[in-house]
Amino acid sequence: MKKIFPIVLCLLLLPFSSARADFMVRIEEHRDGHYHHGSMEPAEDSEGEIWFGDSMVSILHDDRRYIIDTDAEKMIIVELKDSIYVETSLPLNLASVVPEEQARRLAMFPTVGEVKKTGETRRIGGRECSGYMVNTWVMYQGNRYNQRESRVWVTTDIPVDARLLRAFNRNMIALRNMGEEMASSLMEVEGLNMLSETVEYSEGAEINSSAKVIECGEMEPGRGVYSVPEGFNKQERLSPGRR
Repeated sequence: MKKIFPIVLCLLLLPFSSARADFMVRIEEHRDGHYHHGSMEPAEDSEGEIWFGDSMVSILHDDRRYIIDTDAEKMIIVELKDSIYVETSLPLNLASVVPEEQARRLAMFPTVGEVKKTGETRRIGGRECSGYMVNTWVMYQGNRYNQRESRVWVTTDIPVDARLLRAFNRNMIALRNMGEEMASSLMEVEGLNMLSETVEYSEGAEINSSAKVIECGEMEPGRGVYSVPEGFNKQERLSPGRR
């Protein structure tokens, strides 16, 4: 589940009418190439979409989809490569949908950190944004691992119901296995992430990545935006190694 729109850094069950416009956000993500365990990992580029409807949010990636249905209080995670989906109640409990062995490991190593509002403002895509610094890491035997520093620009200047946006943020945070205190701090950041620029520290190197909104506006959703593709099978937990 590595492509979760970084800071905040992210399903498909019920059919949805295309008779009206929803709010669509298209996001472009980039991660620099880097050495990992002695070999060179190539740079990665991808795009994803977020669709906000009356009571539903759909997050679309090329290999996975998520739908948050606030009326039914359900979330569905669809693995496109494996043609399966998992359904769970809201708010999301990550341990209930990942393989059991992975759930035990996640419980041992939650992501912690700190969030600071910088007081800066900036217009991105014609929308007024507020700046934040978000630092995260995982503690192991008294040391910090997976350290990341992110500068994030967030806006509330979008035509999306605040409760729906809050449900989206809450469950995307849950997907990132945040500790309770860190999750609470991130929930205080209200709005949609328009741009995040991150430095990750790994094996003595700095890896730069970014996620930015390249298009957003009111549009009519496609037929399959809020539904599980035909022929997909339901299972209790996600496939091993897919998170």
